[in-house]
Amino acid sequence: MDSDVIDHVSLEPFSLNIIFGPRQVGKTTAVILLIEYLLKKIENPKSIFYFSCDKLADYKELDQVLEEYLKVKKRENIRTSYIILDEITFPKEWYRSIKYRIDKGDFKNDVIILTIYES
Repeated sequence: MDSDVIDHVSLEPFSLNIIFGPRQVGKTTAVILLIEYLLKKIENPKSIFYFSCDKLADYKELDQVLEEYLKVKKRENIRTSYIILDEITFPKEWYRSIKYRIDKGDFKNDVIILTIYES
């Protein structure tokens, strides 16, 4: 799965990419390889935001994390970012925060990548 992900993920803004599969198939490894690839292509490493969501309780905590990154993005004058949220299904109702931010336009110039555990 690992290197194939780079070929199948849209890196053009706006895009919402979902990588799903069972545990231990290489989803996290795949996004780490993608980050390594992106670091060779972009100017500002702060335009890549990786966050593992497995310790978050709900969409409110997820939204706080996203709000903090959006502040960094604004402060650093980052136009396009790559937001990678690993294990997104851990926070309850995670989709509420993602949908809210997309609808609000916060990610209109960004690439969103979510990894989802599928049983």
